[in-house]
Amino acid sequence: MPSSENASPDFVVVFPEFAKKINGISVVRKARRKRRTVKEMIRSFRGVYTQQFCEGKFVPEFEPFRKPAEKRLRLLEAAASLQDLFQLQSAGLKFSDDDPPGRYSLLVHDWHRVVFDWPTGAAGPEKVKIG
Repeated sequence: MPSSENASPDFVVVFPEFAKKINGISVVRKARRKRRTVKEMIRSFRGVYTQQFCEGKFVPEFEPFRKPAEKRLRLLEAAASLQDLFQLQSAGLKFSDDDPPGRYSLLVHDWHRVVFDWPTGAAGPEKVKIG
């Protein structure tokens, strides 16, 4: 039987502050990321604050509704086509008759929406803005 010095651990603790023992078994919690970045499929931004928010920077104007806004931006990011967003009724996708054709919005909460354009044949949303 190998000694405890030569035995390889079952896991590697990268951040010791996230490790703890439960009933004698070592458990590692995942570190939560403070800010997520969303910008792979989004082709352009309409607002500077929206672009900074998507890059993971702190934007005080968006802090009261940061989590739902991140969720909607991730939905927008994950959608391969506009049809993907239409199928999710919980996303609150709407288009306005008074806006130019091709402009859509996702409901963040009662007062704010993620507004974007999705031109016909485009690979992703353009001119994304939280407002």
